[in-house]
Amino acid sequence: MFEKVLIAEDHESANISVRKTLEDLGVAKAQYVYYCDDALTWMQNALKNSQPYDLLITDLYFEEDYSKQKLDGGADLIKAIKKEQPELKVIVFSAESRPAAISNLFKELSIDAYVRKARNDAQTLKQAINAVYRGAKYI
Repeated sequence: MFEKVLIAEDHESANISVRKTLEDLGVAKAQYVYYCDDALTWMQNALKNSQPYDLLITDLYFEEDYSKQKLDGGADLIKAIKKEQPELKVIVFSAESRPAAISNLFKELSIDAYVRKARNDAQTLKQAINAVYRGAKYI
């Protein structure tokens, strides 16, 4: 199973749910951030320290607040991280439901899985994590 996972999610309840899901799967080290800029910085620091993350789980949409951000959401985060760590596995966990938008995430950003926030999403996220760990794509 993945050993080091970064969660980029701006809603605390979703963050807690994702961490619990990872804990249930036996992931040893799951860390989280609320901002995309922070996620990129953490990823860069992990690479510099030769302790890269194995998996990124990110939302697509982040609410604006008092903290100005350079990255405008999950898609920008994925693009920036893939430039530095192209082999990183990425799961998008979002409320986005438009098939064309989801398809573009696979085509343009080379994500590994997409899980929609909806009923039974924790179980679906577990399935996606297991599939990605085995090297498969998951929708």
